[in-house]
Amino acid sequence: MLTILNILDKHKGTIIFIGGILLGIIIGLVFLGWMIWPVQWENASPGHLRSDFQLYYFQAVAGEYASTHDMEAAREKLGLTLKGKNSNPWISDPATLETTLNKVLSTEGVTTGTAMNLLARDLATREGITLAPEPAAAEETNPDPGESSFMTVVGLLFVVIILAGGSYFLVTRLRGGKPTGEAKLDSHAGAFGHITDEEPGIIAGDIEPPLSSFGATYKLGDDFFDPSFSIEVSEGQDFLGECGVGISESIGAGDPKKVTALEAWLFDKSDIRTVTTVLASDYAYHDDNMNAKLAVKGNVVHIEPGMEVALETTALRVHVYIKDVTYAEGDLPAGSFFQQVSIELRAWVKNEESLDEESLVG
Repeated sequence: MLTILNILDKHKGTIIFIGGILLGIIIGLVFLGWMIWPVQWENASPGHLRSDFQLYYFQAVAGEYASTHDMEAAREKLGLTLKGKNSNPWISDPATLETTLNKVLSTEGVTTGTAMNLLARDLATREGITLAPEPAAAEETNPDPGESSFMTVVGLLFVVIILAGGSYFLVTRLRGGKPTGEAKLDSHAGAFGHITDEEPGIIAGDIEPPLSSFGATYKLGDDFFDPSFSIEVSEGQDFLGECGVGISESIGAGDPKKVTALEAWLFDKSDIRTVTTVLASDYAYHDDNMNAKLAVKGNVVHIEPGMEVALETTALRVHVYIKDVTYAEGDLPAGSFFQQVSIELRAWVKNEESLDEESLVG
């Protein structure tokens, strides 16, 4: 549970951003758009109806017209006497009325002499529309009843794609964007974080072998570099905390990110806090404005090959060993952004007695 809380705290900006988008979609589309203020059509004319319902309506008017031959009454019922071009699509765009009349004539069962044929041809003459001299051969012209629902499906699919994309982005961020293997040096995808295979040994300055040892390599182009590792007494048991390293700050514009500082962090479940040290490039460390900006995140140190930084909490200590630092070249100042940084994190339990007490309490 604490691991989840730590991850949420570390990525709360991304989570709030994605959550805000999803919440906005849910509130705006579902509650406001469909439930509270749905679109309501008023004073629609026959020309606004779906094509199959237009035929039904036309058939009813044609039946009356066959008895009365009152063209003006028929035009009024079809909405052709309304004022304003926007009141009826058949008025604003006569081509739509021509299309409808041709559909009437091509509908199965409509033959010369029928009421619908009579009204269609008399109305075409009245409106100055030229139609085919004879109805087209009987043809299946019933519109697809799912015509309007198709747009609904497309809309829902679009929402699902947005939700899936947001979820994938969120999961990628929380998992640190770790790929399945090490990429080439100049690749734009190459996060590399792993638990070292060899048994942790003693290096200069160590009193005893560490409890765990982890390796992480940043490479230019890995814009989602953020590996994290669990610190446990034994694999899958007695979780003590987490440590990791990620991107702290970048400079310049365009892709890939020009990372000018990384940050190493340690979370201790018994301390309920995260300790952070910023590993600044030569440029970021000596630039007063950038150094002040990084200082808000944690203790700022000048990253150099072979250096070692200690992170300490109540019960844990992690040494961050910088194995290698290579700077990239470009239009930005020399020594301002990394090409590759190889880091090893080595974790110890500071007090075995406190660990035993904590395990008993858990």
